[in-house]
Amino acid sequence: MKPVFPLLALLFLTSPLFAQLGWVRQTSGTTQNLNDVSFVNSNTGYTSGSYIPTGPGSSDSGYVLKTVNGGTTWTIILKTTYPISRVIFHNANEGVYLSPNGIYGTTNGGTTWIPKYTGLASYKFIQFLDKDVTKDSIVISGRFFTSNGGVTWETKGGEITGGSYGTDVKYSSWTTGYSISFGYANKSINSGISWEEAIPAAINLNLWSLDIDGNSRAIVGGESDVWWTTNNGSDWQHTAWGILYGHRLVKLKYTSNAGTFALSNKGGIFNSLNYGSSWNAQISGDTTQLNNICFVDQYT
Repeated sequence: MKPVFPLLALLFLTSPLFAQLGWVRQTSGTTQNLNDVSFVNSNTGYTSGSYIPTGPGSSDSGYVLKTVNGGTTWTIILKTTYPISRVIFHNANEGVYLSPNGIYGTTNGGTTWIPKYTGLASYKFIQFLDKDVTKDSIVISGRFFTSNGGVTWETKGGEITGGSYGTDVKYSSWTTGYSISFGYANKSINSGISWEEAIPAAINLNLWSLDIDGNSRAIVGGESDVWWTTNNGSDWQHTAWGILYGHRLVKLKYTSNAGTFALSNKGGIFNSLNYGSSWNAQISGDTTQLNNICFVDQYT
């Protein structure tokens, strides 16, 4: 049976005491895999999903769903013939999604979509460089850059150690970025033209997740452990096993006021209030993989 991966950002906290009341499951209205989520306020959010072929005659397809009531109900606003790996919105109307067919954008809340870049079969990661300031600066997998909303693109990135595309890539500025691939954590200070090993001690370890916060903090997650820095990679600290034992950390997320969150392949939700040095488990009520998390304020 094909696994269905719940999307953690579809769950909402009902109190600032996260561990006390836990999380409340929301119903998406689909049984397909949900890969990503983007909320622009407490009511309006988007999520992307995909259907994985299960046999002869079936094929890939993708979805974008939208909620306007905080996740109580969801509506499919786009269905494609290819999977959609990422969706991000700058505001309630303007957003983009990434798929093997390319990057597409909308300016009317997902009613219509237009291509911004095509031919991206192996690229899986997309980000607004400064989401709070501009919707026009976008990076795709650390290699393709635009500062005008996709009118023109510049290819800057070089090959990432351990694999051309990596398992995650994030930039804190036009020049400085981190990437992870199977067995390597890397850093670039020249827009991805060249990459250097960021954590030599992590070589040959399975690394699955990455997040950055400004220019100073970064964290990567693996099998039952995390590596984290608070000084832009000059030193790295390692936290292993303990409460994280047996969990593959597939998503890490810094928040502005609620600490750092980690999601696992077994439905685990972990929170750290000291950058990753120690962790507390929260109650998700789930045992399947949680793919993403999104906060719109300190508590939601």
